[in-house]
Amino acid sequence: MCLECGYYNGKKVLDLEGEKVKRDARIQAKKDLIKLEDAEAPASDVPEAPEATEKIEAKNDSKEAKEENLADKKPEKKVE
Repeated sequence: MCLECGYYNGKKVLDLEGEKVKRDARIQAKKDLIKLEDAEAPASDVPEAPEATEKIEAKNDSKEAKEENLADKKPEKKVE
């Protein structure tokens, strides 16, 4: 079978020409859409890198802090 036209021994096996036209149209439509989106989006709409506004808390390794963390993680006991 010819991979260009889809014929085998003079008989059309696959419509490769039609598929190629459809594929080319689909690809061109995507390219046009991307160009349109780029043209519509002004440069000011591009988000910038977020600034570090949160304060970094000092790590508390005290025994009391560890106990508080463990108490928060323990499931509550069910009262029957």
